[in-house]
Amino acid sequence: MVNILNFPIKEIFKKKGPATLKKLHEDGIHTLKDLLWVLPLQQIPIPEEGPFPKLPSSELFLGRGAILKVTSRPNFYAKGRGRAMLYNCTALVKDTHSDSVIEIKWFNIYLNFKDKISQLKEIIFLGEPQDFQGKIQFINPQLGPFSEKVIVRYPQINGIQSYRYREIIQKIPADFWEQIHSEADVFYPEISLKAALKILHGINDTALMPYEYHTENARRRLAFEELIQEQLMLLARKAHNHHKSAPIIPSSPELLEKFTKQLPFLLTSDQTQAIAEVLHDLNSGHPMMRLIQGDVGCGKTTVAFAGAFAMSVNNYQTGMMAPTESLALQHFLKFKEQFSSIPADILLGSTANKEKKAILSRLSDGTTSVVFGTHSLIQESVRFKNLGLVIVDEQHKFGVEQRIRLSNKGDVHSLIMTATPIPRSLRLTQFGDLDLSVIRSFPSTKKSITTKIVTETNFVIFLNFLNSKIKKGEQAFIVAPAITESVSMDLIHVEKIYRRFLKIFPHYKLAYLHGQMKPSEKENIFIQFKNRQIDILIATSVIEVGIDVPNANIMAIFNPERFGLSSLHQLRGRVGRGTFPGHCFLIVDQPLSENAAKRISIIEKTLDGFLIAEEDLKMRGEGNLFGEDQSGEIPTRKVADIIRDQDLLELAVTKSGELWKTLASDEKHISSMYQNPFVELTI
Repeated sequence: MVNILNFPIKEIFKKKGPATLKKLHEDGIHTLKDLLWVLPLQQIPIPEEGPFPKLPSSELFLGRGAILKVTSRPNFYAKGRGRAMLYNCTALVKDTHSDSVIEIKWFNIYLNFKDKISQLKEIIFLGEPQDFQGKIQFINPQLGPFSEKVIVRYPQINGIQSYRYREIIQKIPADFWEQIHSEADVFYPEISLKAALKILHGINDTALMPYEYHTENARRRLAFEELIQEQLMLLARKAHNHHKSAPIIPSSPELLEKFTKQLPFLLTSDQTQAIAEVLHDLNSGHPMMRLIQGDVGCGKTTVAFAGAFAMSVNNYQTGMMAPTESLALQHFLKFKEQFSSIPADILLGSTANKEKKAILSRLSDGTTSVVFGTHSLIQESVRFKNLGLVIVDEQHKFGVEQRIRLSNKGDVHSLIMTATPIPRSLRLTQFGDLDLSVIRSFPSTKKSITTKIVTETNFVIFLNFLNSKIKKGEQAFIVAPAITESVSMDLIHVEKIYRRFLKIFPHYKLAYLHGQMKPSEKENIFIQFKNRQIDILIATSVIEVGIDVPNANIMAIFNPERFGLSSLHQLRGRVGRGTFPGHCFLIVDQPLSENAAKRISIIEKTLDGFLIAEEDLKMRGEGNLFGEDQSGEIPTRKVADIIRDQDLLELAVTKSGELWKTLASDEKHISSMYQNPFVELTI
């Protein structure tokens, strides 16, 4: 049975409306569901009829009266469409419920509307009473009769005004409304999807209770529909993945022992568990789709290297994609240091053409076992002989489509890492199709980090502390929220800090780093800093992800209120990675709002990245948590909010499994989803 919600909206337009239909299509509204999921901004109850008011009011008034006289005159100062003449019209109306007489005025109306008013004997109108020279009048009221219980006001959609969108909704045939159904109704017995949509769009239905009682419940019903649809899409992805095959990589205690012998440290219990889960997936015969989630410095990269090591031993290749060239370079250098016997390359956008050709040749003939790079790895020219594993670091910096493009270079396993702790509610929605390994423990080499807020009163103390640490041979990061000066924003920027600190510390070696520099410049500065040739590195948040310089123990962040909590936590995680404790300073040079002060206080008081991520989600919302749009991700929810509707999310996770078993039993119904696991399911 085809769900009526999938019905094309062009069927609603019989005679007129091609221009309106085109505007709707341009805005992504193609089906009845698209149309109905544009919800009103406001619903205003229509009051009962009453006698004409004696005083002005901001509340709507519904009146009825006999027209005594109509006068009109052209408005020579305004023109309508096609330069048509517009009129101002005044009607003198006697109240049906009293002896009162008032004036109703319409400004800038067309001739046909003027003629309609002139021919009326009685008028029903809805508007706000206004005072004009001590008398009550109505300006441009809506004309009845009114069959609805509420006035519904929609957002403007691609130039389509609210009243016009309301007319389109009213064009929907009654039998269309009656055919709206959802198998998810059984899990939300309080109100059906059909009833919820009718209530929210102000469609009269005698079977419905007063809309005031139902509005929030109706919103929650639509939110639940979105969440359960989302969970079904995730289950479709999992099912799609399970129907594919991937290389079987045998694992053994000897393989793990051979890997750990090449490490300069002991694995933590969580790392050991995560590696076991990865090796189990690689041996399953189905593509691994695993997310390694762990706080900054917990050792996720080592787990990824274990997967690459196992692939190399079995003559398969691995591609590891990082969001920045500096992070890709860091992974490459670390891998070469620990596994010098495994042939590895790094392919970047800045790689010289001659060298790039040589690397591409080694990848295509299988000489290279592991290649590191950025999005350059997904280019058409990159061909592998025997790709078996794709590793994506910081998935949210890329998006699903880029990961899929790399995975499509062969029947491969996928391992995704993130140092941004993902709150459970976000993981259930954006990453619900992935198996999860969580690393909570830290290597014994990971040192503690203290965090302090620095203001104008203690800035000199901070400078003295910084000087003492640099004098002892340690290094420091100084982070600015902007590259250059901005007229629109009062932000301290990289160039200003660099000039300022050159004057304060002329005897130290300083450099700056930001995203607009040439890749070769960034690489050179990064290597100099790692080799202790630079004492203080002034940078933007380009250093947020994955930079590992064990001798850098001081992180100072200017204008911390301009960063999200997760970004601040990521930046702080760049220090305390060596033999000395880390120190993070949040430098505030202006008064903070109550909300900003609360956010900064959270960072000062806790090092728990999972707690910080939960707070960040609550305070900034899901859409801004990562700061990047994930192309190819599940469509944006229009109604559901995973913070406000946490209980509905939990219900959707539970019930989607039950519903999936029913849907998946119908192979014809589900086959199209196997072909494209990103399509939206309609239940």
